[in-house]
Amino acid sequence: MLVALASTSPALAQKASNSTRQKLPSPDKIVGDYVKAVGGKRRLAALRDATYQWTAQAKDNEGGTATTRLKSPASARTDIKLGQRDISTGTTARSAWSLDGGGVVRTLTGAESKAARLQTTLDAARFIDYKKHVLSAVTTGAEEVGGERAYVVEFRSRDGARLRYLFGAQSKLLLRVEDEARRMRLTFGHYRAREGVLEPHRVELEFGGAERLTLALQSVKYNENLSDALFDAPSGETLDARALLREVIEREPQTNVQYGDYTFTAKQTERELNDKGETKKETTYVWDIFLAPNGSGIGKLVSQNNQPLPAERAAKEEKRVADFLAANERAAPPAHKGQGGFHIQLGSYGFGLIDILRASEFVAPRRERFQERDAIVFDYRPRADFKPKTKNDEILARLIGLIWIDPVDKVVMRIEARSTDDFKVGGGLLMNVSRGAGFVFERMRLPDGFWVPRLYQWNANGKGMLFMKMSVYETTEWSNYRRFKTEAGDAKIEAPKQEQ
Repeated sequence: MLVALASTSPALAQKASNSTRQKLPSPDKIVGDYVKAVGGKRRLAALRDATYQWTAQAKDNEGGTATTRLKSPASARTDIKLGQRDISTGTTARSAWSLDGGGVVRTLTGAESKAARLQTTLDAARFIDYKKHVLSAVTTGAEEVGGERAYVVEFRSRDGARLRYLFGAQSKLLLRVEDEARRMRLTFGHYRAREGVLEPHRVELEFGGAERLTLALQSVKYNENLSDALFDAPSGETLDARALLREVIEREPQTNVQYGDYTFTAKQTERELNDKGETKKETTYVWDIFLAPNGSGIGKLVSQNNQPLPAERAAKEEKRVADFLAANERAAPPAHKGQGGFHIQLGSYGFGLIDILRASEFVAPRRERFQERDAIVFDYRPRADFKPKTKNDEILARLIGLIWIDPVDKVVMRIEARSTDDFKVGGGLLMNVSRGAGFVFERMRLPDGFWVPRLYQWNANGKGMLFMKMSVYETTEWSNYRRFKTEAGDAKIEAPKQEQ
């Protein structure tokens, strides 16, 4: 059969592949069968939290214990004790963290954080109404796990995470979870009932390509009313996050963030996804940013979709920039020249640190290393007593996330935000944005001591104009910062001088 398929024309082979895929059950069918098999929707929906006690066995035969806690809708924590090593991981809707055997806390970022939050959301909610929490779920194929054929369902979050869940075709049970971002694989077996719920009594955990841990379930307790604080990152600090932010707000614009004296390169990537989470369209622009003698800036497009501009268009860009520099040679400096505090714009709405300060409460302050510097990190979430007075406030009341502060320079190093609910842009005429929309903004410190933008990402999923469904992801990366000097009518940058 393989020989026959290999000798078939590409068109027929593709048709056969599509036919095979069409025979696979839908994610709804697979997840629905799983929910029925382990206890049913009503019983699972009644489980608000759970605590699992395990014995643990490492690959080198070192034994120990482990405790796993889940809380709906999106919290999880695992604590493992192996000999003298204590390892912990935790996830909430705001953040994901790990505590290694040396007692060092690390807040996860990027793909690792996204994957951890997606897995926790699916597992803690036990797949009940899973469509509320993911951008898409796609049955991608079938594999064998432990001698049983398993359907592969890939779950994709709105911020780009992807996880593979493998469900038994015959047993209907979850057999494996694979996470490429964290290099982790969980294999489940020995399912038995606990208070009417089928639970795996054996879990094999593989991570980092080398470590392997086998867990054997000893006990389960449901609905203990676990505290939300239990899932926060460990914090031995008594830091006053509000006071620190006030100091940052006061000092940052004047002394720490100063990029109006630099030229730099900006790379902008725009991606639009279809309803399966697949890239439908991607466009990349690279700009060289030039500054006139008065500090006004202009971008010169140098490439699009990783291709240099055609000669005619490149010449027009050169002339456009040169004309701008000449026109601004003796003009008054713009009001923002030379400095800039933190400010984020979402459509027609914008906010800064002072807005987050008045709308949020701050939890789990901790000290970490970030960008090879000491940092103070804390989570934030809407204050229970915050009363929105404007549309801008209504969006703030839906934001949760993380902030990294440099305690020496008193500057925001990184900030993340995600919406906990839907909201409308332009009164709903421009876009209805679904929960999970958010942004990441990060700065870096230059050798001269000033902080400049390094990364900005935002994603939005919802319905746009004319009720068209859309998922938009945009990333801007800044690099190649250098002190500038321009001559009127000349768009070229002189080599930077050594500072005294």
